Amino acid sequence: MRILIPSGDLTVAGDGAYNMALDKLLFEGHDAIDEPLLRFYCFHPATITVPIRYDGEDLCRRKIAESKIKVSRRISGGKYLLHQLGITYSIFLPKDHPTIEGLSLRESYRNLSLPILSALRALNKSVEFLTCAAGVQENKDCSMETEVESMGIQGAKFVGAAQKRGKHSLIQHGEIQLLSSPIGLGHFLNGGLGNPTVGLDANIDLTNIETSNKIVCQPEPADKDNLGALYRLREIVASNILVEFEKVLGDKHYYQLESTLVDRAMEFRKEFEIVLK
Repeated sequence: MRILIPSGDLTVAGDGAYNMALDKLLFEGHDAIDEPLLRFYCFHPATITVPIRYDGEDLCRRKIAESKIKVSRRISGGKYLLHQLGITYSIFLPKDHPTIEGLSLRESYRNLSLPILSALRALNKSVEFLTCAAGVQENKDCSMETEVESMGIQGAKFVGAAQKRGKHSLIQHGEIQLLSSPIGLGHFLNGGLGNPTVGLDANIDLTNIETSNKIVCQPEPADKDNLGALYRLREIVASNILVEFEKVLGDKHYYQLESTLVDRAMEFRKEFEIVLK
């Protein structure tokens, strides 16, 4: 399993449109690779990613502008995702990999989410897969519309994911909100509710958390306690996830992102950036 080390330049590594362009390039280039690839990244400033079939028409332009939120398109489907106080992952696998070979879309989501669930439960035992309202009562299988890959605490979602399949490989990328926030995605939707959102931080003592090597892009040195907590939590969550994925995908080795790939992603970022007018 290859672990992709991000660029050290936050103006690049934290840019939403760049990250979505890089996911596309890695996905398209992964057909020639027979080894899983995993990368972690962050969004700075906060960004809403829009599924490929949407154009952001139901986003509230005024609130997005006031909060200086960026909007980017992504190559996968699913629903809107707000990336603000969290960590994002992308995993690329050959479709014939034993972890997912022969599985349905829903089953592959679940298999790729199990290591993440284990990693998060090591920090907060209340984390669980969210059950779907439709299907469970009727004792039927859940549809993808019920977001069976989502995780939460006491029914409140804080982990979401989306997937795209190619001829020979697939990508699953998702957002893990780490710190709770008084403002969630609903605040930025027309007619949406500005309810607070839950994060992984509930009941976690961040005081003595040890950080790993930097495998996630980070904002400038934090001068606020909550940003310092986010920095520490990003690294420990990424480390925990790596441990769990090693159990199913094999030993890890680190791979430095090539400058030519960074340049190509920056060249194509305009295809993913959405400017609301």
